[in-house]
Amino acid sequence: MVDLTDGQKAVLRVDGHQLVTGGPGSGKTTVSILKAEKIAREALRPGQKILFLSFARATVSRVLEAIDEESQITREEKRRIEVDTYHAFFWRILKTHGYLVGFPRRLTILTPPSEAIALSNVRSEYKKESKLSDEEKAEKWQREDTERNRLAMEEGKVCFDLFASRVGTLLHGSQKVRKLISTMYPFIILDEFQDTSADQWRVVEALGKGSTLIALADPEQRIFDFIGADPERLNHFKAAFKPSIHDLAADNHRSKGTEIALFGNDILTGRFRQSNYQGIDFGVFVSNPNQAFATLVGQVLQARKRLLANGKRDWSLAILVPTKRMTRLVSDNLREPFGTVPPISHTAAVDMEGPILAAEIVAFLLQQDGDGASFDQFVELLCGYFHGRGGATPTKGDLEEAARFRAALAKWNECLAKGTPTPAKSILRATDEIYRSASSLALVGDPDRDWVADLAPKFYPILSSLRSLDLPGWAVGATGAGAEPSA
Repeated sequence: MVDLTDGQKAVLRVDGHQLVTGGPGSGKTTVSILKAEKIAREALRPGQKILFLSFARATVSRVLEAIDEESQITREEKRRIEVDTYHAFFWRILKTHGYLVGFPRRLTILTPPSEAIALSNVRSEYKKESKLSDEEKAEKWQREDTERNRLAMEEGKVCFDLFASRVGTLLHGSQKVRKLISTMYPFIILDEFQDTSADQWRVVEALGKGSTLIALADPEQRIFDFIGADPERLNHFKAAFKPSIHDLAADNHRSKGTEIALFGNDILTGRFRQSNYQGIDFGVFVSNPNQAFATLVGQVLQARKRLLANGKRDWSLAILVPTKRMTRLVSDNLREPFGTVPPISHTAAVDMEGPILAAEIVAFLLQQDGDGASFDQFVELLCGYFHGRGGATPTKGDLEEAARFRAALAKWNECLAKGTPTPAKSILRATDEIYRSASSLALVGDPDRDWVADLAPKFYPILSSLRSLDLPGWAVGATGAGAEPSA
C-alpha cells in the first residue's frame, strides 16, 4: 500500500474539477493513478473509461508501467484507465469527425519530416530567420500556414500543428460530438497541464463542459513556451472551472533527503538561492579537450558504478550538453574511449528529422526492387532528405544540394533516353552504385540481419559520403537484451 501524504489523501477524497500542483517527485502522477482507480471502482458506468493525457510517449509508457505495477488496482479497473498523448487523442477525433470542419473523409498524418519537405519550397524563398524583418517573418508564417491548410483540406494530409485548433473548433461547434466524448470519458486527467498551448486550452475548455477534469501541473516548469504555453494557464483553469486546489510542492518522493528539486527549479529560473544544495556535487573540466573528455568518461563510469550499487534495474544517467556538435563529440568519445576503457553503451538524443528521413532511404534499399525503374524514386528520397533534415529551418546548402541532385537526375535520364553514356563525373555515380548493389544483394527478409550484416558494412561508407546522411542505429550503440541499462 502506498504511504500517502495528507495532500495526496485530499486529492483522493475531494470530488469535482481539481488542480494538483507540485514539482518532479511530488507524487502528482502516483496520486492521479490512485484517483483513477477510485473513480473506476466507484463512479463509472458500463463502457465508460478514465482518460489520462500527457504530451510525450515516454511519459505515457511510464504511466502505463506504474498502473501495471500497482497491485491494489484490479485488472478490470486497469482496463478502464486509458492513457494516451494529447496528439493521439486529437487525431482519433479528427479521423472520425474531421469532415465536420472541412477535412476530406480520408486523412493521413503529415509527419514533421514530411511537413518540412512540403514547406521547403516556401521556406527556400526567404533568408535565415535571424535576418528576416518582422514583416517578412509574418509573411513567411502566413504562406506556410496557407500551405498547411491546403494540404489538409485538399489532400487530407494533416500536420500536428493543426490537430488542436481543428479539434477545438469541432468541439465548440458540435454539442453532439462533445457529449459523445464526455459520455465515453466522464473523467479526464491532464498531465503537464502548464504546457498546454492556446489551441489545446480551447479543447480543454470544451471537454470540461461535460467531463470532470483533473489537471496536473508544475508551475515552475514550462518547456513549450515557444509554441504558446502561457504562464497564466493555471489561472485560466481556475477561472473557468473553479477547481479544488491541491499543492504538493513541499513533497519529494523521488529524492528524499536532498535538495535536488530545489536545485532543478533554480536552474530553470536562473536564480540560485543557495551556495550549496544537499545531494548536489559538481566537478570542473580543464580546457584541454582530451583531458576534458577523459574526465567526462571517468565521471560517467563512476556515476554508473554508484547507480548499479543501488541494485535498481530502472536507473538512467543523463549527460547534458549545450550544442548538437557537442552531442556528437561526447557520443564519439563514449563509443571509443581512450586507452583500454571499453565502449560505454548509450543513446544520443538528437533532432529526429534527419534520422527518420535517412531511415526511409535505408528502408527503400531493403525493398529490393531490382528492375531499375525506381532509381528516380531513390534520388527523390535523397532530395527529400536534404529538404527535410533541417526541420523548419532548412539551410541554403541543403536546398542547393537537393536542386543539384534533381538537375543531375534530369541529365542522367536524358542520356539514358538517347542511349548515350551517362556523365562520368555525375554526382549520381555513387548513388547509382548504391542502388544497383543493394538491388543485387540476396536478403533473407529479416531487417535486422539484412541491415546489420549485409547493407551497413558494405554501404555505410558510401551512404555517409552522400553529404553525411544521419543513419540511425549506427553511430550510437544500443543496449542489448539482458544488458545493464545504458548511460
